[in-house]
Amino acid sequence: MFCGIIQRLKAEPLPCYGTAETLTQVLTPYHQADNTATWQNAQALITQALTHNTPSSRHEAMPWQCPISQLVICSWLRLDNRAALAKSLDLALTDELTDPMLVIAAYRQWGKQCPDRLEGDFAFVIYHPKNRTCFAARDSVGVKPFYYYLDSQVFIFSSTAALFPQIDALRLQPNLSWVAHHLVGQSMSFTETGFAQVVKLAPAHQLTVTPEQHHLTRYFAFQDNAPSCYQRDPHWVTDYRAQLDQAVQDRLRSDYLIGSETSGGIDSSTVTALAALHLPHPKSQFHLFGLASTEHEPDYILATSQQHAIPHNHIYTRMNPEETAADLFEREMRVLGYPCEHGNATGHIQFYKLCHQFGIRTLLSGFGGDEVGTNPGHLLSMELIDAKRYGLWYQNTPGNPLWRLLRMVKQGYAAYQRRQGRYQSHIEKACLPRMEGWILAADARQKYQVDTHYRQALRYDADHRSINAFILGDRLAPFVPTRLDNCTLMAASYQVDYRWPLLDRRLMQQYLSTPAIEKYSARASRYLHRRAVDDVLPHKVCWKPTKYMGEPVRSAASATRHNHSPVRRDDLTQMTLHPALEPLVDQNKLQTLVQQLQSMANPALDPTRFMVARQIHALKQLDQWLQYYF
Repeated sequence: MFCGIIQRLKAEPLPCYGTAETLTQVLTPYHQADNTATWQNAQALITQALTHNTPSSRHEAMPWQCPISQLVICSWLRLDNRAALAKSLDLALTDELTDPMLVIAAYRQWGKQCPDRLEGDFAFVIYHPKNRTCFAARDSVGVKPFYYYLDSQVFIFSSTAALFPQIDALRLQPNLSWVAHHLVGQSMSFTETGFAQVVKLAPAHQLTVTPEQHHLTRYFAFQDNAPSCYQRDPHWVTDYRAQLDQAVQDRLRSDYLIGSETSGGIDSSTVTALAALHLPHPKSQFHLFGLASTEHEPDYILATSQQHAIPHNHIYTRMNPEETAADLFEREMRVLGYPCEHGNATGHIQFYKLCHQFGIRTLLSGFGGDEVGTNPGHLLSMELIDAKRYGLWYQNTPGNPLWRLLRMVKQGYAAYQRRQGRYQSHIEKACLPRMEGWILAADARQKYQVDTHYRQALRYDADHRSINAFILGDRLAPFVPTRLDNCTLMAASYQVDYRWPLLDRRLMQQYLSTPAIEKYSARASRYLHRRAVDDVLPHKVCWKPTKYMGEPVRSAASATRHNHSPVRRDDLTQMTLHPALEPLVDQNKLQTLVQQLQSMANPALDPTRFMVARQIHALKQLDQWLQYYF
């Protein structure tokens, strides 16, 4: 992790913005770093905190200044193409050649084109002391977070937004647009944060800051370049599997133990199985972490472990049994700086704690498969209709002859509705009625275009007629980098480096470059991926027809014990809202919500509890944060 303050003009001394001690405390709120160091001169103060993981990380000097060019780099990165980079740069590949050294060498060789030549997870800033310029970049998917503040006087950047409230000179204000969207669960953004003056560097973007100007540009975009082939060829499966193997193996580079999350689904099971085949340490030290809340999850979680003889399986039946709401909120503030936007960041804290206990510093996750590499491929029917390949459409529609014809009629009508712009996704149909129960005030909804944003998010696949168009237009949405940076930061506070093999950009592009006919069949969705991993997964996991894992399991005792429910009747009746939040809340709707809560005989079992609980949680979360900082 890193943060820094670069003075663009010489109007104010740096100490008015922060000290090395302040920056270090922000980066290591739980003393999780192995090393911390600061580089500074009259115009710059740059601090980095390093937690060892890869063999080369043990040799990192940070922030590192190149003795030849005098360039200074601060970074949070792991490069997966070290050998290829070293060869291209004519450098000897040793552990002493650190990842930051390779980035500086790449920058000196290719300039602003260097980020696109890097594979892995990274965020970095290269500072040139002589001309006071900065060059910053973030990886293509957004694994490593990057936040910054920029005005005519100063450029302040950080791996965590928790830095900015500590700088009094900034006089931060809450981003009320973000607050309004967060209240209805729609605040995730490529660039916006909870602070009005602080923004994120979007994935696949780079930023150049000079004393006089700044330039923000995109350096990479995924390509929809799949050929129009309508006959399956085994080489596509072979090529996909090769990239998948590489993606997993690249993320096993560590001097410490490795663990893996597992849900029993095909994505996490794939990552777990392939990791078990190539671990850099004995399998007897491989630990898996899962959460089982439905009746069949334990069986599917353990199926892959049994096939690969993975001995340690830690399965929880409840999130964070040892954490209080106050503990979680305090960690959010110290680690993230503003309310968590994805529940897994705090919901998986029990995994991070066990990793820390066992000396595991790498945690693998299967997240990201649905978005690209294991996308269901259900829009193949639209592509075949548009291509007038009606025979193939029939062959790749599941069911007996009668059911195939009925499904084709339904799909054909859906294709007609899409052309007319009248098609509604299943998500849109299910979620639009929720708007009636929002406690967000009408003026705020209109001012911040909340309804428009929400309706667009619900469109899902409705505006797309091909698998790749759906992926590029909807699946690589702000949800992805938001989950990544939330989880990356929270896990790092326990010395854990999260790694997502299925979000390897080479693997993702391989999928996008594969013909649509390979991705779906009458036999199964996710057809490309299932065929590629058939040899490493249990049959029942690999070819499970749906994600359904049975009904939620809740013991009668835990369901009826009121103090175990996340919904409490006094949560709203005793709340005094922060002044910034009051005008955003419709008091009549809020009172209705209170009455609805009070009318529940047993909140833990009431079917409407979810929406009530979600709004209560968001309201409390925002109010606590505003009271904490403003």
